[in-house]
Amino acid sequence: MAHSLKVAAAVCLLAGTAQGGCPTGEVSFLICRIQASDKSLSVCFDDQNAFYRFGVEGQPPELELTEPVATLDYEPWPGVSSTIWESVRFNNAGYQYEVYGAVERIYPEDENDEITTRVKGGVHVTRGDQVVAELSCDPETLGFLWDEGLGAAKRNLGYSWNYQSHEWVALPD
Repeated sequence: MAHSLKVAAAVCLLAGTAQGGCPTGEVSFLICRIQASDKSLSVCFDDQNAFYRFGVEGQPPELELTEPVATLDYEPWPGVSSTIWESVRFNNAGYQYEVYGAVERIYPEDENDEITTRVKGGVHVTRGDQVVAELSCDPETLGFLWDEGLGAAKRNLGYSWNYQSHEWVALPD
């Protein structure tokens, strides 16, 4: 029981970090600076739309994509494994941008010791079956909001995640 409280606190700290980078009215899914780069990546959302933004920090995005939350390809954490992860996919002109975030929980041998966490995230860019780019977030700048907020936004629009088929399905009226 003590382990779960400590992990929840760690995830909440990450959530607090991530909130600052989205425009007013939007919630963060993931925000970071790309390793060894001056580029930043963010995925934010509101009740209706999700936004992918990529570019040099402090400047207008080089690439900005918008996808309705209802049709957003979002895969929530299935609730198993020591790593909490989620991903979203945006499509643009034949390219797919898969943004992922993960919190790896590292359990100590002594159950009275604290669970430590390691966060990671980034984006995989593909065109068809070809990998175009794999960019990793600088862990020091990574804000990954794992709180099921994006899932709640989809559920509020009448969708439910089917764990067997790994897809969102529209609920009957």
